[in-house]
Amino acid sequence: GVCHGASQAKVVDAKRRYSKLSSDRSCDVPKSDKTITTGILDPLKIPKRTRLFCYAENSGKMLVDEKTCPPSLIERADNTIKELNLNAPRLMRMRKAVIDKLDERLVEEQALGRNLDEILNEMAQMFLIPYENKSLPFFSVMRWYLGKYAEKLIAESQIL
Repeated sequence: GVCHGASQAKVVDAKRRYSKLSSDRSCDVPKSDKTITTGILDPLKIPKRTRLFCYAENSGKMLVDEKTCPPSLIERADNTIKELNLNAPRLMRMRKAVIDKLDERLVEEQALGRNLDEILNEMAQMFLIPYENKSLPFFSVMRWYLGKYAEKLIAESQIL
């Protein structure tokens, strides 16, 4: 299975997920017929227990997390972002919306007088544990946002 990268007009939520602009296309669309598999990450071989990416909170831009990404994978992780156009405006906009929702939830819970550690632990369990064997969309964004709380949950569970 591959992502059609905004090239399919008949999708759920087409207003957000479809784009006529080539600059907004991602994944399999910019890859096209190019043989780039040796220069990008193989999704079947990505170390799942290691977080490779981080995000710009103000834009949703995807970056290689040079603090957590193994040095041997940094170049390929960066190539993956570039070659698959993973910073297409559409994807950045959707990531930013996820970050904003997580921010809102955190602020709401803190306004109720709840402890930050408790809130973030609860959010990690709520958003990262798969439901019916399916993870929520933008799992890696939520994993990054929840930081050490996500990593602790992942290390202690069978999530990945």
